[in-house]
Amino acid sequence: MVTKKSNGAKITIDKLAVIINKGFNAQAKHFEKMFDVKFEEKLDEKLGGVNLKLNRIEKDLISIKTQLTDVVHEPKFEKLETRVDYLENIMAVKKD
Repeated sequence: MVTKKSNGAKITIDKLAVIINKGFNAQAKHFEKMFDVKFEEKLDEKLGGVNLKLNRIEKDLISIKTQLTDVVHEPKFEKLETRVDYLENIMAVKKD
């Protein structure tokens, strides 16, 4: 099938298909570009928020580690309690 252009030139179905295909490809590239830019912006925004939260968590962990360095570990504390009880019994000291 052959159609006529407004200026009188003839266009075949194959040529028309190529023209339409070029138009679809151009639109697809345009949407891909828009999607990529918006996706990257949102991703950067979200990752920035995650980085801030991770930095806060890291600071909190450092603070907790600093506070725990002076804490006696429970097994050592239990041994110490036992030793104090033993000494109090030997010395006949009243227990609280």
